[in-house]
Amino acid sequence: MRSTIFSSLSNKFLTAMVIIAMMIMAIPVRPAFAAATIIVTTTADEYDSPGNGFCSLREAIANANNDTITRPDCPAGSGADTIVLTSGSTYTLSNAAGGGDLDINDAAGLTIQANETTAAIIDGSGQTDHVLDTTAGSGNLTLNYITITRGNASTGAGINFSSSTGTLTLTNSTVFNNTSTSASSCGAGIYN
Repeated sequence: MRSTIFSSLSNKFLTAMVIIAMMIMAIPVRPAFAAATIIVTTTADEYDSPGNGFCSLREAIANANNDTITRPDCPAGSGADTIVLTSGSTYTLSNAAGGGDLDINDAAGLTIQANETTAAIIDGSGQTDHVLDTTAGSGNLTLNYITITRGNASTGAGINFSSSTGTLTLTNSTVFNNTSTSASSCGAGIYN
């Protein structure tokens, strides 16, 4: 009779474990760092706090870099983010208080793309700085249907790609009319 009780108890335990395992397997799994898509809603070069309701390119990059809501006008970044610009629009950099150039240090990587097949333009406006400037710890940088123009720096006036681990990829994109101010005049468009 004892073996029957023991057998019944072990069957109940085994059944309970199977039910718990099935319940755990039914829970949806979300990746820890699902990438965010951040849609830029203004061509103005803003870096507002507390914000005005419009997500600028500079604010979108800040949130992508920090994987949080650094600037309240844009959604938080999360992992290897994608920033979407309006095709055919020009985003002129004019905000020296926001850092001048667009600093990218997202270790997970960043894609900047136009929402259609006409390029969006990121214009450095000839100010003395890069247009896009990555740090050594930044990940991959991908540009899709983007034009980078009118940067003005000693090297890498258009794109200063300093990442030691990432890859720069340009697809249907153009880097032109950037000025190198160094004596060697190297890397006016892209410097790596």
